[in-house]
Amino acid sequence: VKLVYLWVVSDGRVWATKFSEEPVVSGNTIQGVARGGPKWGPDISVEVVVAVKIGNEFRLVRASKQPIIATF
Repeated sequence: VKLVYLWVVSDGRVWATKFSEEPVVSGNTIQGVARGGPKWGPDISVEVVVAVKIGNEFRLVRASKQPIIATF
């Protein structure tokens, strides 16, 4: 499994990027890093979509209503 691409969507705005570092794999969990994101919020919810490559196939995984509690 490989993390490929990330989209963050809020009120018709879209921020898209590739993952910036190799993922950390622990058990059944994969954690990726994407840097330089938008300065939206805080205190808003966004849609997050990740493109994942499994073998030769790509899949999209969506997480709705993800809270943005701070921007840096």
